[in-house]
Amino acid sequence: MKAYQKLAIFAVVGFSLLNYLVSLFTELPIFGEKWMPVPYSENQTNLASVKNIPLHILVESGKNYECAKGLNAAKDTILLKPIKTKSNEIPPIVHMTSKSRCLTESFLEAVDLWRFKDHSLYFHDDDAVSKIFNREWPEFPHLQLVMKCMVSGAAKADLWRYLVLWEYGGIYTDIDNKPGEKIFNGTAIQGNDAYLLVESGGFPSQYFIAASPKHPLMYLAVHQTLHRLMSVDSVLKQYVPFVTGPGALKSAFIAFTRNKSDGYPTAGNYDGLGDRNVTIAASRGTGRQYVCRDCVEGKQDGYNQMNMSHFSKYGRENRQQVDLDKSCFEVLFNKR
Repeated sequence: MKAYQKLAIFAVVGFSLLNYLVSLFTELPIFGEKWMPVPYSENQTNLASVKNIPLHILVESGKNYECAKGLNAAKDTILLKPIKTKSNEIPPIVHMTSKSRCLTESFLEAVDLWRFKDHSLYFHDDDAVSKIFNREWPEFPHLQLVMKCMVSGAAKADLWRYLVLWEYGGIYTDIDNKPGEKIFNGTAIQGNDAYLLVESGGFPSQYFIAASPKHPLMYLAVHQTLHRLMSVDSVLKQYVPFVTGPGALKSAFIAFTRNKSDGYPTAGNYDGLGDRNVTIAASRGTGRQYVCRDCVEGKQDGYNQMNMSHFSKYGRENRQQVDLDKSCFEVLFNKR
């Protein structure tokens, strides 16, 4: 073989290897100064038909965000080599959500406290939340239909957290929470199937939930939410905490335990459907030692600065519509 032929073969092989390495490294879900996740284009794939959307694509980790004066974008922390966990163990992933990534300094400081060692943190804005709602859910076939009876941003955030934990597992926490003195660097929940606290009312916490993927408690929470939405007498006047919030999670917990719990658990381990388990870490009145709830200073001013309110713009507009002062069944019939 002549020298120029050897050189040509070497060049082809070298180029192929280089191309492979470039594609490998640019796909790595690393958020840092050097490597960034590849920007995702919806023109390439229809997200609605995709299952198990990689989280860095779902939340668009590599996207550049421009924020108004006084606000800065919350970034994701993504492990290069995610820690492998058993199927019935909570993965080291933290999920948080807000209208956008643009937060005040006090909220950003609270978010940063949840960046535990060996944990990824994904921040889901409204676009990421919508992608979760709009994808196909064979196990929840009426989800998009029944969501027509959901008019508040708070209700959507309730349903979203059940769905994202059902699909991906991990830790969900409100953005105004801070880890308490007993909770953690994240290690407190490792090895558990699901891990919850107790609200001041005595029922399982909804402001903080940790679960392994496909946990039946989250499956039941989604179905309880959809069932309660279908049952409202007035879409306009529905009481969100009962319909989609802690009330739905409480009923899901009762169903999970096969009615062995009255929905007001004390600290302990609870076996339930599918031979799965839920750990209630704190009894009533002690949850703040694990998670400090509503611990962001200047919270209301911060919400105003971030253009947030308890109800989304969509919700406020819809709540003024008289035609929503009807049962969910009637609203769905009229919108058919």
